[in-house]
Amino acid sequence: MNDMAGRGDHDHNKWHAFAKKMAVKRDMNKKRKSLKDFRRDRTSVENDFITVQRLSASVAGKAQKFCRVGPREFVPYKKTDLTIEGIKEACNEHFKTKIGTGFFSDVLAGEQGPSCNSISQIPNPNLIHIRFLPVRSYPIDYNCAGVQSDKNYDYSLHHKNKRAKQSVATAHELYLSSEPLHKPTLVHSHLAIKNEIPKSISISQMLQLGKNISKEETTVNLFTFDIHVQSWSSKEVVKLSVDEQPFAEGGFRKAYKAVASCGKFKGQWVIKKYKTDTLECIKQLGQTPELQAKRCVQMNCLAQHFAAMFERSVQENELNSFGSTFKYNEVFMCELPSKEFATIEKYIHGNFEKHINNTGTVTGNQAIISQKASAFVHFSCEKSQRRLMVVDIQGCNYQLMDPEIATTTLKEDDKYLFCAGNLASFAIENFTRNHKCNGFCKGLNLPELES
Repeated sequence: MNDMAGRGDHDHNKWHAFAKKMAVKRDMNKKRKSLKDFRRDRTSVENDFITVQRLSASVAGKAQKFCRVGPREFVPYKKTDLTIEGIKEACNEHFKTKIGTGFFSDVLAGEQGPSCNSISQIPNPNLIHIRFLPVRSYPIDYNCAGVQSDKNYDYSLHHKNKRAKQSVATAHELYLSSEPLHKPTLVHSHLAIKNEIPKSISISQMLQLGKNISKEETTVNLFTFDIHVQSWSSKEVVKLSVDEQPFAEGGFRKAYKAVASCGKFKGQWVIKKYKTDTLECIKQLGQTPELQAKRCVQMNCLAQHFAAMFERSVQENELNSFGSTFKYNEVFMCELPSKEFATIEKYIHGNFEKHINNTGTVTGNQAIISQKASAFVHFSCEKSQRRLMVVDIQGCNYQLMDPEIATTTLKEDDKYLFCAGNLASFAIENFTRNHKCNGFCKGLNLPELES
């Protein structure tokens, strides 16, 4: 009797295991069917658009991922069947107003790649990942992350004498722009030029062959920021002869002299490159040199704007005896062939002097120009409704450079405002506490600063 009961339990357990196995098999069949239906339907487009996430041109960071460039977008798709070529064609048409010409698209399987050659390789056709690569011999890295920036440089430099653009902007409007850069393309190729022997050359040219020939020129891409529309765009492709050794350096960057021999950029320039230890620090913070350089340029644009407003206020108040006012000239971001991102500006001859540092402390030793510098800082504070203040007033005579912006709060919406030299309320309170309005402040009808 016990044997019969034992066999019954054994059969019951065997049947239970079999039933469990069949349940798993049915579940697997359902999954295979769902996957088959998914793959069968993935090549058709029910709507007239596809959802696209644009990514950077190359990977970055410890995870080696392609960074997201902007939000997801609905891209019009006119074909019935979903194909790789159809996706590229639709994306090229949709994004051409943002990236310009000279690029080709690449469909990726996700934020870590790889590139897809067939539609079956796309994990989820409901979200297409795509990047744009320049049509040239080396890749361009579009990195998207937050940044930190530079502060003071004790040397004589730069800038192009151009009046600042007139617009009203406050600190909360000048977050780092996330708009992708429009890469300019070289329209001339020198590879096809035949090196022919000239029929004749001058005696001076013959003798020149016995001397050192001028340095090889470096091609750099310039980018500019428009404060009116808060937008970045390509400016120019410029050829420069750049010194191998820096002529000066600051806390974060080194300054190199450069010369453009022709075109509208002809003349002496200064390129500021990040130091090796600075680049390592930027990397550890999950930031990029590209966005670091962008923030420096954007900050200079705001200082340039305040300087123009300051000059206009002098004119409106008919202060004929006021004398010269300050100027900040245009600064560009540049990309070097080494894929380094730096800033570039006109070289300025003269004796460098710092009037007010980034702590808000007056340091100048020239009475008149230092008083005007104090009035300018006071002016920037009033015109921004005491939300921010231009500090680090330094340069050659009235030609200023490398400003810093101090804000009442260091962060807004979890974003750090401006650059590393932003000492925030400390600098503002320090200047306010020690500032005594002078004749220039009173001539501009500036109210007394209160701590």
